[in-house]
Amino acid sequence: MMTDTPGSTETRVSQETQPRWTEIWNQITRSVCEVTFTKVDGTSRTLTCTLRSDLLPVRAVNENRRPRPVNYETITVWCTDLQDWRSFRVGNVTHIVALPGDNN
Repeated sequence: MMTDTPGSTETRVSQETQPRWTEIWNQITRSVCEVTFTKVDGTSRTLTCTLRSDLLPVRAVNENRRPRPVNYETITVWCTDLQDWRSFRVGNVTHIVALPGDNN
């Protein structure tokens, strides 16, 4: 399914993936979360991560950079343990929980 929103940079998504992506996105933009997911190699991983703007590293602004299309299959997050960017597949998330005391 392609989205037809004017000015949208969204890509194809399944009807199941977008609501799950939105649910996870909403949690990690408000809180530091533990996300458990199955890695591509089949092993399980728990990642402490966030997208809270006050916890993200400062990035230089590139005014010539075009916005990337939204990919509802994956989410890139800031790993608070490793202080580095990591990503996971939305369909492989098995559990997500906001950590107490880390809500904005």
